[in-house]
Amino acid sequence: MTLDALSHFMPFRYPVDAMRDAYVGSYATDHLLYGVLVAVAFAGLAVTVGTRVFRTAGA
Repeated sequence: MTLDALSHFMPFRYPVDAMRDAYVGSYATDHLLYGVLVAVAFAGLAVTVGTRVFRTAGA
C-alpha cells in the first residue's frame, strides 16, 4: 500500500487539497467539494463537542 493510498484515510488531506486548488483558481473541482464538506463536518463536530462540554461544566 502506498503512502498516497494511506493518506486518503487522513481527514486533513481534503481541506489541504481544497486550499491548493483554490489557490490556483480551480474552484469547480472534486477536491474543493470534499474539502469544504470535511471542513463543515469539523466545524459541526467542534460546535457539538464544545456545547456538550459547556453544558457539563454547569456554566
